[in-house]
Amino acid sequence: MDELQDAIQDAQYIGAMADPRPRPTVPFHQPSPQELTEFTENVASHHWPTMESYLSQPLGLYLFRRYCEAEAHGIEKLCFLQDVYAYRRIPQHNRRVLKAKAIYATYIHPQTATTLSSTDPPTAPPTTTSPGVGAAPSATIALKTHPLLASTKNPGDTNYAWKQESSISMTTARELYCTFKCEAALLGVRGDLTEDIGKQLEDANLLSGSATSTLPLTLFDELEACVVSALEHHQMEGFKASAFFKRFMHFLLIQQREIGEDDFSLLRVLGRGGFGMVNGAIKRSTGKLYAMKAMNKRIIKKKHAEKLCLAERAILTMLSSPFVVCLKYAFQTKEDLFLVLDLRTGGDLSFHLNRGRFTEEQVMYWSAQILLGLQHLHEKNIVYRDLKPENILLDDKGNCSISDLGLAVEVTPSLCGRCGTRGYWAPEMLLRDEAGNRLCYNQTVDWWSYGCVVYEMLYGKCPFRTSKAKALHADKQKAYDMATLELTPSYDPKYFSPEATELLQKLLIRDPTKRLGARGADEVKKMKFFESVDWVQMENMAIPPPFVPERDINAASQADIGFFDPSVIQGVKLSDSDQDLYKDWHFCSATAFQNEIVEFMEWEVKQGPITLVTHTNTCCNVS
Repeated sequence: MDELQDAIQDAQYIGAMADPRPRPTVPFHQPSPQELTEFTENVASHHWPTMESYLSQPLGLYLFRRYCEAEAHGIEKLCFLQDVYAYRRIPQHNRRVLKAKAIYATYIHPQTATTLSSTDPPTAPPTTTSPGVGAAPSATIALKTHPLLASTKNPGDTNYAWKQESSISMTTARELYCTFKCEAALLGVRGDLTEDIGKQLEDANLLSGSATSTLPLTLFDELEACVVSALEHHQMEGFKASAFFKRFMHFLLIQQREIGEDDFSLLRVLGRGGFGMVNGAIKRSTGKLYAMKAMNKRIIKKKHAEKLCLAERAILTMLSSPFVVCLKYAFQTKEDLFLVLDLRTGGDLSFHLNRGRFTEEQVMYWSAQILLGLQHLHEKNIVYRDLKPENILLDDKGNCSISDLGLAVEVTPSLCGRCGTRGYWAPEMLLRDEAGNRLCYNQTVDWWSYGCVVYEMLYGKCPFRTSKAKALHADKQKAYDMATLELTPSYDPKYFSPEATELLQKLLIRDPTKRLGARGADEVKKMKFFESVDWVQMENMAIPPPFVPERDINAASQADIGFFDPSVIQGVKLSDSDQDLYKDWHFCSATAFQNEIVEFMEWEVKQGPITLVTHTNTCCNVS
């Protein structure tokens, strides 16, 4: 009977994964006209949203773009903003120069397109073309195929939010726009401001072979501010009077509502954690698939793990990256805490590595995505501390994400102590100072572990867990520690290219101050091993993965996973003070919610209206 139940749940889970259509089972909350009006007025009374806030939210930018499309005005300005954001994300100097020249030729001074050198990417006149985000614009790409206008990827894959990174205020932006306004220009701006950009690009072109030549990341900041001001001046009022704005307010209102157990339906059990089960789950209003981690409050109390659970939630709420398994929603019942996370169905890298070593193309791809995940964590002042192949999960397309942040913490000046998995942890975690105190460390420990993982992906084994390492001591654990402190890894040319060897030798430097990555992720990105990587395209997940996992369960059977024995919490009672610990547990990621709605809307635009599913193949609701 158990085997039959497993088979039914497996079929339900695979069916949910295989069907790309949104399959909602309940309608979105429909506020009354009065409720929506009061919410909109409340938003307006707080002088929000501004043009900047529209554009920096996935749903705001998406609906504003749809409005501009309908009005046939302003699209080129949105494309420019996305391309400027892409320009800032390029670490390699030469690529950044080419991107800057392409932006200039496309949006600022179109006639320069015919005079660009042969090394520059061709661009077509801006009235008919627009460059792709993160890539050199192509003369054959029509404006309507710009990623902001019609993505070739699956719904929801496009990153719609514009991320402003300059410090120019909107007051200054309006002043600049009034000074340089020119309605005849594509961006609505012309004059000394744009000419200065052209002069800097001429200098960069002349010095392109010099190691000292550089273009500032702030090259387009003032022009970007003018363009935002131009959008505010020409499109703001029209947008606020449109049906697109009304829909925006509708979903912002829904975003404010507390999410709960009735919002999800459960699929099969995927695993068991220290405090409860992990299930596949479907968001009922959109049909979106997630992983739902349940943690029983009484088990937590019995194990005195309240601070541990609260710390995990606190770290997760800080993150929003496709290269880290992130928290989307959190809610609770009287008995349980719930974390709703990204679902990754392609298995972990250790599982796939056991089937054979990866090609260098695969290693380069996944190493780049892991790097982007680490960069996101480090930018939030978080050190991960447990990087290993088992903690890198693939999605159904073959993209990878860092998972299991149970050991991740914010960096402090006094952070010390062994943490993670032997053979992957950095030497400074093992060493003590002259007084016998453990050494303090920071994010550089992750770059050592990163080197171990890249090595293992190429060779098949972690450099400090090989047979050579195990031979250092009869005790395997001590052997791993000795190898970490003493062993020099070998780099057989059969498995390691010169570029890979150079990368790994710099990552596996025992002095953390000299280790590659000690000055940030960009110095790792600039290594020759990653020379062919378009980091903006990679960040946007626009590069097809070199490997697509088989569509399978990638989880043990229900019988193997097992259940919690109810007797373990017998006699444990929850007091009011216990419940009060979790009074702030509820969480809704604005980015996750809005991307979920954008996916839903994009599917409607491309495939037609979505109807409610009146019967489901799910196991049950959370309740």
